[in-house]
Amino acid sequence: MLNIKALSASNNAITGKARVMHGKRISHRGYDEMLRCSSVPEIAAYLKHSSAYSAVLAGINETDIHRGQLEQLLNHNLFIVSEKLCRHGHTKKNLAEHVIINAEIGEILRFIVLLDKNGRSGFISGLPGFLLSRVGFDLFALADGKSYDDLLKVLSGTEYFNVLQNHKPKENRNNKQIDLNGCEVSLYTYYYRRIFDFIDENVSNYDKKKLKELYLLEIETRNLTAAYRLINLFGFSGSEIKPYIYPFYYRISQKKWDSVFDITSPKATAQSWMDVLPEKYTDLLHQSKDSGFIENTVMRKIHQKSRKLLYFSRDPVSSLHAYIFLCKIELDNIFNIIEGVRYKVESEKIRKMLII
Repeated sequence: MLNIKALSASNNAITGKARVMHGKRISHRGYDEMLRCSSVPEIAAYLKHSSAYSAVLAGINETDIHRGQLEQLLNHNLFIVSEKLCRHGHTKKNLAEHVIINAEIGEILRFIVLLDKNGRSGFISGLPGFLLSRVGFDLFALADGKSYDDLLKVLSGTEYFNVLQNHKPKENRNNKQIDLNGCEVSLYTYYYRRIFDFIDENVSNYDKKKLKELYLLEIETRNLTAAYRLINLFGFSGSEIKPYIYPFYYRISQKKWDSVFDITSPKATAQSWMDVLPEKYTDLLHQSKDSGFIENTVMRKIHQKSRKLLYFSRDPVSSLHAYIFLCKIELDNIFNIIEGVRYKVESEKIRKMLII
């Protein structure tokens, strides 16, 4: 019989550990230090000696590390913390599993992109070593693949096979180009459905809505960014953007999206699609004329909601998911600084991109 007191103590320990770990996040002063760096090795040195990433970076030679290596190691840290926090959990499934699924999808899409560009040789060199023992399919066999059929063969027996089988290039088409967008939307739709099913099964009713809101905000940001760029930069019609939109809805209802999808004229789409957006989003676009401004603003909202959920929720699953959101936002901050420093972007411009 499950000991309720022991379970409660364990849950409290998990949420307490997540809060302590978040307390070791990079501070405003830490970001200032990185913004003063003039190269990737200098950023690596700061992270190695003055941050919570010191353990995962302990073995590096910071004077001889390039951007890709550094980013791989920082991503590895996300796996380490998720596995550490879940080690003593009592939920039916493991939070780390969702982190791994996300990484698996990233590797599948990376292979498809390289396959479509006939650049498969770059796949093996970009493999994150820490994933090899964690993923549910053979990454080395995937690296040897030469076709979409080889991809499906490697993924046989996994859910990914069922997801991607429908996107196999048709034999009777002259242009056998892979539908990369269709693959990406289908894979991440599968991922988000897994997440929402997990939340329904494992999260208390009190926190369920709040945690789902974080993911729905993330999805809506993807949808808004895709729609804005396709309509305004590439002249897509409403009907043409439909395959790029994830079928999950938050502030913009399914009915409103459908009204956009019904528009077949690019000009009419450009004139009217913003009518379906909440006033808050249209105000942001009028201010900036840039979808990146919406993305940054919504991510700040996710950051605020994640912090609130982490520190006020008693549900360990909600706390851990909120903490992972905060970890991913911090990684995005670091990656933005790395890219900005590499390309000599002014520090104040980089600072405006940071979500702190």
